[in-house]
Amino acid sequence: MKTIEELFVAVKEAEVNAHLWHLRTSSYAEHKALEELYEGLRDNLDSLIEQTQGKFGTKINPTGTIKILSSTDVRMYLIKLSESIEKFIKNNLSDDKDLENTALLLLETINKVRYLLTLS
Repeated sequence: MKTIEELFVAVKEAEVNAHLWHLRTSSYAEHKALEELYEGLRDNLDSLIEQTQGKFGTKINPTGTIKILSSTDVRMYLIKLSESIEKFIKNNLSDDKDLENTALLLLETINKVRYLLTLS
């Protein structure tokens, strides 16, 4: 991910898929963990985009495709997503501490859910 628009699409894809996985699981613990994931991603992404648009006086214009993914390896998907977000933060937000802090909330959500999924 190099741009805020690419971050938006990647996180939105994760949110949509987490919601679908939440609806499809037969494990209550997994159901609740995935609910926390899609709600946290949605809320924190919305906050990050609104802060970015307010700070720079621009509107984002994301393009791309959101893929519907299999739930066979949710944990690995979340590891890769968190690594991509960490790289985005390091390369794009290190000089904007307010935006960096909000983006870190995305990682906080993902990492917490990675733990919660070990309990299912």
